[in-house]
Order: sequence, then C-alpha cells, then structure tokens
Amino acid sequence: MTDYFDFRSTDGETFFEVVSKNTAHCWKVVDMGNYYRLYHAHKYEDGYHLHGQFGLMLDCVLEIVEHDEWKLGIWRHKRIGKRKQPKTYFDGLIETYCRVPVYV
Repeated sequence: MTDYFDFRSTDGETFFEVVSKNTAHCWKVVDMGNYYRLYHAHKYEDGYHLHGQFGLMLDCVLEIVEHDEWKLGIWRHKRIGKRKQPKTYFDGLIETYCRVPVYV
C-alpha cells in the first residue's frame, strides 16, 4: 500500500511505522504475537497513544483508512438521504480483501 502510506521505520519483524499520505498522521503497528496493537500520533513529534488492538493486520489497515476518511469528512457525508455516494478507498479495501460487495 505504498500508494497510501509512506513507510517510516520497521525492525522487520515486530513493528512498523507509517505515515498516511492523506492526513500526515503517524501510525505504529506492533505484532504482539496473537494480536496487533495500533498506535496513533497526529504528528511524529507528539508521541504515540494506543488507538486499539486488533486480531488481523487487515483490521489495522482498515482502522487507519477509516480514521483518515472520518478525519477528512468523508464519513459524515457518505450516505446523505438516499443518494448513493462514490466508493471510498475503505470500500475498495473491503471489496478486495473481504470479498463482500459494499453496495447492494
């Protein structure tokens, strides 16, 4: 997903840090063995806070993308009235990796 993130650092096995190209927010994913911890910072200098714990790496990625779309105001306007809104990056990830149609 290098089109979505800039990779900041990694130890190659237990964690990696990325920066969202959309919001410039920083994220750190730590492999805890049976689950992943997701940390978030608005700016790298601010330091991280725990954002959540997830069972799959995909869940971490979806959480980051959903957070970005919420921060950018996409989710507030996603389903206004009965109009169908354009698919978001999040919707595309769900369709690709979960094999579930987003719009019925």
